[in-house]
Amino acid sequence: DDRLVLRLQLPASDQATVTVYGFSGDILYRFTSPLAAKLYWNGKTRMDRPAPVGPFFVVAEITSGNTKKLIRTKGILWR
Repeated sequence: DDRLVLRLQLPASDQATVTVYGFSGDILYRFTSPLAAKLYWNGKTRMDRPAPVGPFFVVAEITSGNTKKLIRTKGILWR
């Protein structure tokens, strides 16, 4: 089974969205506020289908007051 654990520690006042993108740029999955300290992605799309194997990107968009920050990382999904 596929499982990706993302850890994100934010002050309670911050808002965040974490999005998993496929290599093609398609959104595979999105986590929205309020977020838990650990987010689990099971390798499936928003339509509950297995995501395609290959590279993916995770983008966290964090908003604190008037400040917006992006954090990006990448990985590879294989089965």
